[in-house]
Amino acid sequence: HADLVPEHVRSKALIVPPPAPRRRGRPPGKAASDHTAG
Repeated sequence: HADLVPEHVRSKALIVPPPAPRRRGRPPGKAASDHTAG
């Protein structure tokens, strides 16, 4: 799919860090799960 995605968009995605590290900040919990679910 890399070919379909423009270079500028692809590079931009690489610059933006994944949301995974943000969840690491706080330990898992019921409140956290509910908040993540939305």
